[in-house]
Amino acid sequence: MARRSPALDGVGIQVRVDVGPVAGASAIAWITWAGDVCRDLRDDPAACPPLLLGPGGYLAQWKCPGHSAGGTFRWHADVDPDELEYLIHGLLRLDAQLAAEVEDGGQFPAPDDGREFYLVLVRDMLYALEMEGMGRAAFVDQLRCCWPSAAEAN
Repeated sequence: MARRSPALDGVGIQVRVDVGPVAGASAIAWITWAGDVCRDLRDDPAACPPLLLGPGGYLAQWKCPGHSAGGTFRWHADVDPDELEYLIHGLLRLDAQLAAEVEDGGQFPAPDDGREFYLVLVRDMLYALEMEGMGRAAFVDQLRCCWPSAAEAN
């Protein structure tokens, strides 16, 4: 579920992104895998969005101690809509690059047990962006047509 909220710094409007609930084990599997892949692809920012890496990146937020393998993963944040769109673009590019590498016998296949988390993540991020207005909703519709993960998550 998404809702508009005032920006924490008092400038602009941010969108509330709510991810989950999803099995903690699935979240941990995908987050760990994505961190490894992004570290391997660190020299290619087009392949792995810089927003994912680093101490303040989303992977670090999602890997917090409260998200345990035996529990349920839930996460929410107020995010600038442009940052959210950038992150979604990054996930789309990462998906495409890794799919091509796996097809060519590459070494980065996503863990099957992390698929549930990834689909919930994609679904909930797209929903939050879609709520930002007609232009962003049209963009999300296009993604659902051309991005297999977005179509599957819907």
